[in-house]
Amino acid sequence: MSVFLKIFLSVVTVTVLSFSVCGHIIIDSEFHSNLNNEFEKSKTENLSLRSALATAVYNQPHNGDISLSDLKKVTSNIKVSTSYGDLQFALRDENYELIGCSDNVVMLDEDRVMSLENESQLTTVYCDSDNYYSVTIVKTTIDGKKLFLENYAKITNVFEQKDRLYSVLQILLPSMTLVIGGMIFIFSKLITDPIKKLSSTEMEFAQGDFSKRVEIKGNDEVSKLSENFNFMADKIEDNIKELKDAVKRQEDFTGNFAHELKTPLTSIIGYSDMLRSKKLSTDEQFIYADYIFKEGKRLEALSKKLMEIMVLKLDKLDLKPVSATYLAESAEDSVKLLLDDSGITLYINVDECIINIDFDLIKTVLINLIDNARKASQSGSSVELTGNSVYNGYMFAVKDYGVGISEEDLPRVAEEFYMVDKSRARKQGGAGMGLALCSKIVEMHGGKLTIKSKLNEGTRVEFLIKGENE
Repeated sequence: MSVFLKIFLSVVTVTVLSFSVCGHIIIDSEFHSNLNNEFEKSKTENLSLRSALATAVYNQPHNGDISLSDLKKVTSNIKVSTSYGDLQFALRDENYELIGCSDNVVMLDEDRVMSLENESQLTTVYCDSDNYYSVTIVKTTIDGKKLFLENYAKITNVFEQKDRLYSVLQILLPSMTLVIGGMIFIFSKLITDPIKKLSSTEMEFAQGDFSKRVEIKGNDEVSKLSENFNFMADKIEDNIKELKDAVKRQEDFTGNFAHELKTPLTSIIGYSDMLRSKKLSTDEQFIYADYIFKEGKRLEALSKKLMEIMVLKLDKLDLKPVSATYLAESAEDSVKLLLDDSGITLYINVDECIINIDFDLIKTVLINLIDNARKASQSGSSVELTGNSVYNGYMFAVKDYGVGISEEDLPRVAEEFYMVDKSRARKQGGAGMGLALCSKIVEMHGGKLTIKSKLNEGTRVEFLIKGENE
């Protein structure tokens, strides 16, 4: 059963029962109050009746022992006026035999009357087929005779009033149930609708829509619960975002690392093949083995640094002074075999300068830029690597005379996995990660990667290493 039905049914039931019980209590209380008033009035009238009887007996001539016939005569002459007319009464002897009476006489339970003690009084209700009466009977002694003096008053209106009130209650109860039921229905909806909305939002949130929030209205307990849910949802969404960012960083690392493996592995495989398949001098063997060793060490250092950058979000680098010409020559050695296989000539014009950089990372940038230029160029063309000291640092640039990049594609070439010429990139082993990684590394050195290109004329990519260089 829903909370709405529980609230609605329980409140309606309690309200109706409470109204019914209270109505019965009030009606019964009013009835008994009116009945007690009639009893008190009957008792008062009995006192008046006794006084009138005593006076009449006193005034009746007799020889000290009044006879029953005298009492009957006295009774016929007694009149006691009340607010509703003359008092109805009866006088009976000690055997409860009637001596005299007014117009109407009732007959109580004789055993009950005979059990009365002398000068004791009984007030009760008598009912015939049509009416109710209050009856007060007292056992008294007049001139040595034990007598029962009774007075009666019609109290049918008291019982009729009770019946009328019960009839009204029976009419009001269904009407009140409908009215209260409608009000409780509205109040229950007002209470439970926010809970339903909260439950619905929780379900959508649980199904993966982490942007869902509950609209907060008011300042009651449900509003506080909704506020707590929104706070919890914010925290969960932040944690999920952090987890997604962590997964993305790991994926970026894997993609970048796989991309960066290609160039050093090509060099390692190429030089290894030359050592294996060609008869070389001792000096040549040492040079090629040294290339393999250096590329292996660079690959080892690069994997660690890429993981620190992409996974651990490293934002500071350990910069060391490096010769710009040595850096350029080292990058040339790493791509020499690829350039030779593609028939591309690399021209280097780098001013000598000591620059503060992370050698492995900037070398990776240069290798990526030279390799991209190679892929965009036709066999027999050339690629230029230049380096110049400028007023606020040192500027590297790589220029090719290849296919170039359209104005539409130019703003997106540094995005991860974006490839201008997908067929060419796949054919030559591109993964679409190079420029995105290069841009990240350059930014960590305080610089910015700038690309200028025209279709069928070529591309120039440059970046600035900021700082005081020697």
